[in-house]
Amino acid sequence: MAIAYAREGADVAFTYLPEEEQDAAHTAAVAAMMANTTSELEKNLPVKTSARALGSLR
Repeated sequence: MAIAYAREGADVAFTYLPEEEQDAAHTAAVAAMMANTTSELEKNLPVKTSARALGSLR
């Protein structure tokens, strides 16, 4: 999903699990090629965690 939003010109932020680090690095690299701001966060978030719980990403 992050790459799809980046293609549309959006800044993207996403979380990933430690075992997904290689995939996360690839996703961030592709989004960065589209001149977007990306934030990757290694976190295991519960389903009900809101974006506000992450704080400011900028």
